[in-house]
Amino acid sequence: MLAGAPHPHDGCAQGIVVFKIDDAEWSLDLSEGSSGALYEGPPAEGAKPDLTLTTSDATFAQMVMGKVNPQTVRPGGGAGGG
Repeated sequence: MLAGAPHPHDGCAQGIVVFKIDDAEWSLDLSEGSSGALYEGPPAEGAKPDLTLTTSDATFAQMVMGKVNPQTVRPGGGAGGG
């Protein structure tokens, strides 16, 4: 990165997001000072997630495709009324 250049994450959400999808766990590290990383498994040792999303593969796929609003998904999976 060039001196004085804005950091790639400037103006974006920063933090650590953990995705628990069925039996898999993925971590997305966009924390300050990170170049950004997505990896399988829990956050790096000592890192605490800012957000954890726990869902089924089917519901996650529906959210990504825009077929269900994440704010209307009931705990335990499935779309709720709303």
